[in-house]
Amino acid sequence: MSDIEVTLAQHGEQIKTLFKETQEVKQLTESVQRLAMSVERMTIELTSQEKRIDAIEDQSKFKYRTVWSCVASAILGAVVSMVMAVILK
Repeated sequence: MSDIEVTLAQHGEQIKTLFKETQEVKQLTESVQRLAMSVERMTIELTSQEKRIDAIEDQSKFKYRTVWSCVASAILGAVVSMVMAVILK
């Protein structure tokens, strides 16, 4: 074989190698894109769950405040009743 044929054969192999590497990079890029989309969906879902948890916690806080308000009103009413009973005796 002449030098030109050897050089052409080497270039042919290099082109094949580069083509394979290009295909691998393309596949890797597609995988990274799918991963990024998955992470984005997961982030949206987590944000949604955080909002729901915050709403539930706020409801619980409101319920506790309502219960404490009722208890405080009952105690205050009892104290006022006792004071009035003592005064009116």
